Amino acid sequence: MILTGCVAFARHVGPTRVEAELLPQCWEQKEIRSSLVLSMLQQMLTEDKADMVREAVVKSLGIIMGYIDDTDKYVQGFELMILALGDPSERVISAVHQVFIPAFAAWSTELNNLQSHLIPTLLDRIEKLLRDGEHGLDEHKLHMYLSALQSLTPPLFAVVLQNAPFTSKAKLHGEVPLIEVTRFPRPASPLQDVAVIIGSREQLAVLLQLYDYQLEHEGTTGWESLLWVVNQL
Repeated sequence: MILTGCVAFARHVGPTRVEAELLPQCWEQKEIRSSLVLSMLQQMLTEDKADMVREAVVKSLGIIMGYIDDTDKYVQGFELMILALGDPSERVISAVHQVFIPAFAAWSTELNNLQSHLIPTLLDRIEKLLRDGEHGLDEHKLHMYLSALQSLTPPLFAVVLQNAPFTSKAKLHGEVPLIEVTRFPRPASPLQDVAVIIGSREQLAVLLQLYDYQLEHEGTTGWESLLWVVNQL
C-alpha cells in the first residue's frame, strides 16, 4: 500500500522531485524508519473502517516482520499481533493467521523468543482468563489466544526438529522417506506448512524419520526444545 503510494507520487511529480523529495526518505533517519512504519500501520489497523484496508495492513505487517533488524520492536510486534487478532473482520483474522503470525513466529525464533516469550505470554494470558472465569469468562479472548497458539504449533514443531540431538545427522542422500498424508493437518497457508518452515519437504522427511527413531529408541534426554514442550504444554 505504501509502495503503491510512492509509485503514484513518482509518476505524478517526475524524476526531479522524486530525486529531491522521495529518494532521501529511503536512507535518511534509517534508525527510526521501522518505528515510523509500524506506527503508521498501527494507526491504520486501529482507525480505518474498511476491512480490505486493515487486511492489507496485516499482510504488510507480516512482510515487515521479515525485514526489521531492531530487536526492540519485538514487543510492539507482539502487541500488534494481539491487536490484529481482536479485529471484528473475519478476513482480517484470516490474514493474521495466514501471514502475520507465521512471519512474527519466524522472527521470534530468530530472536530465541518463541519458547522464552511468545508462547509463554499467550499461555499466561489464557491462564489468567481461566482464573478470572468465575466472574465471567471472556470466551472471545480465550478463542483468540487459543487460535494464536494453534497457528504457532507448526513453527514450534520446526524448532523442536531443528534443535534435536539428531539434527546434525539429517543429510539428504539416497531415497527420501515418504511423509504420511495424515501426519500434519492441512496448513491454512504455505507459511504455516512445516516443510516450508524447515526449508523443503525432503529435509522435513529426513528429520521426521530421525525424530521417530529418537523417540522410540533414545528418548528425550538432552532434547531441551522438546522437554520444554512437554513441561510447558
